Amino acid sequence: VSIGDGMNEIFRELGADYIIEGGQTMNPSTEDMLEAIEKVHAETVYILPNNKNIVLAAEQVRKLLGNSKVAYVPTTNMAQGLSALLHFDATRSMDENTVIMTKEAKETASGSITVAVRDSVVNGIAIHEGDYLGILNDKIVCNGSSMEEVLQKMLTDGDYELISLYYGTDVTEEQAEKLAAEVKELNDEWEVETFYGGQPLYPILLAME
Repeated sequence: VSIGDGMNEIFRELGADYIIEGGQTMNPSTEDMLEAIEKVHAETVYILPNNKNIVLAAEQVRKLLGNSKVAYVPTTNMAQGLSALLHFDATRSMDENTVIMTKEAKETASGSITVAVRDSVVNGIAIHEGDYLGILNDKIVCNGSSMEEVLQKMLTDGDYELISLYYGTDVTEEQAEKLAAEVKELNDEWEVETFYGGQPLYPILLAME
């Protein structure tokens, strides 16, 4: 499950056979997944939901079609999905792949930036409409008046080697490169890469290794 023309293309390049469009505000159903599996015509199918709201639908598909036909890796965000797919190996059994892909997904640190749509208090953080929110491993950890400020708060204490920054529909390539340069300034030992994701709602998605 993916959203954004750039992100969809990255998943295809990594070997995904079928993309179901979906995300935070448009969760595909069990029926959508069953239809997709019919179109793929594969003996075995791996589902990467890439959103915590879609995990249950993926689990339901596995129950309906059986463990020998369907495996699902409980990926809760795009970064986990990319990591899981990178560790797929067609020479391994379905069970082996599922264990390894799940392990790698869980070990992947992920981040995202979005914009608050209303005033609220989350995890002890007072949030105002229009704030940029920093989400680390599916949990809101900070807010700020700019993406630069939020990135700095999210990443300053991180123990990473490689940071992949995927920019969305509301961010230009020039802005993304500028953000990447500012991330690099936080730690010059980090390798920082930028990719066009084209995702809505989340100007920036991050995968940290």
